[in-house]
Amino acid sequence: METQDTIAAIATPQGTGGISVVRVSGPNVGAVASQVIG
Repeated sequence: METQDTIAAIATPQGTGGISVVRVSGPNVGAVASQVIG
C-alpha cells in the first residue's frame, strides 16, 4: 500500500444493527464520497 492510495474498510462489527460505518481515507476521498452520496 502506498501513502497516496485511497482505501475503504468496514469499521463496524458484524451483526445486526441500526447503522454501519465505512471508513474511507486517502487523497481521493472527495471523489469516492461524490460517487456514493451523489
